[in-house]
Amino acid sequence: MRKSALGFGLAALIVVLTHAAAFPADGSYEATYKSAKEGDIVVIDKGGEEITVRVWGVACPHKKQPYAKKARNFTQNMLYQRTFVVKPIATAEDGLPWVELVLKEGPNVGQELARKGLAWANPQHADPAIKTLESEARAAKEGLWSQGKPVPPWEYKGIGNKKK
Repeated sequence: MRKSALGFGLAALIVVLTHAAAFPADGSYEATYKSAKEGDIVVIDKGGEEITVRVWGVACPHKKQPYAKKARNFTQNMLYQRTFVVKPIATAEDGLPWVELVLKEGPNVGQELARKGLAWANPQHADPAIKTLESEARAAKEGLWSQGKPVPPWEYKGIGNKKK
């Protein structure tokens, strides 16, 4: 009788550990790429469910701004046909989830957008690494920083332009 209880306990422990590995405490999960609406707005596939998310920590140019298409294409190329880890952080003002997207090979999508000069560090939601990468891209005149004074998307929307 004691052996069967031990066996049951061991089996229960294996089930718990398996589920703990599949569902990390931080809520992270694996997903695949479906499409990029903008450089920082991505549609992902989470086990057959399509979810639109915002990339945490950055703000890419809006559709009609310079470098918007390059930012979207960069995100598309980075995620296309890859599985990546999605780490939910918060909910954006528009109701979309703010998430970190990290490729299994290591690169963080938000950090790479900032490094390439294709995004601003979000003034309300950026970690120090993204702020540093933006500063380095500015100094090197990478991407949108090669322009005179690029207009951040939050100002662009505020001067009568509408995101469509």
